[in-house]
Amino acid sequence: MLLILCCSIGRPDFMEAEIITMARKGEVDEALILLLEANAQQAEKAGAAGPAEVLRKLIKKASEEREKKLPDEQRLLRALIKLDDSEERKGLLYTAFQPVKTLKDTEDGPQFVEGQPLITPPAFITAVRNLIKGFGNVDDFNIMEIAKKIIEEAQEVATDLYGEGMTTRQQ
Repeated sequence: MLLILCCSIGRPDFMEAEIITMARKGEVDEALILLLEANAQQAEKAGAAGPAEVLRKLIKKASEEREKKLPDEQRLLRALIKLDDSEERKGLLYTAFQPVKTLKDTEDGPQFVEGQPLITPPAFITAVRNLIKGFGNVDDFNIMEIAKKIIEEAQEVATDLYGEGMTTRQQ
């Protein structure tokens, strides 16, 4: 499929458009990304910098398109992992955890009403736990250390927005 894609389309912008089309059809998976990566590495080894760069752009586009289909909690977690600055991470967490205000018609006229946040703190905590379960034993990336920082920051933001949580006994 990739060979057909590259030979029949030719132009990099058309190839990116084809990747987007394939993603919408559900045809972009890990195997395709690995195939693109292998081809990029072969192009680099062969000294073909131009084709390698095009393939790297296709890999990036394919990854972006795949990420769009992930649940909001996982996308937030991936974005947080990529950031080194604590304040930037907290900013994303505030945006995600803040209740969304919507305009509703009431007897008194249109009014803003607070609704659910984009991502609830409990759903986000579940996503972090799943990350730890799946990758907590991988030492190369310091997943546990990164996850602990993110959890601490998420708890700080959630407490700031919603107040202290109740203990089991209080509930």
